[in-house]
Amino acid sequence: MGWLRGGRDAKSAAKAALQRDVEVSPLSRYGRRAVARNGLLLGFAAVDKPEIQRGVRELAIALEAL
Repeated sequence: MGWLRGGRDAKSAAKAALQRDVEVSPLSRYGRRAVARNGLLLGFAAVDKPEIQRGVRELAIALEAL
């Protein structure tokens, strides 16, 4: 899980990440009520180390662009 700072919206962040071929999910997807903080669920169990490194770089670029 990664918390978003700077007022970034989790749904917008997930969409921006997907445009860079990184799949993350807004935490709000997993609750019945609004979440107190915006965040993303990051999954990496089935991904090898080079792909994780690429994903982290691309996610950072996507978040900076928001």
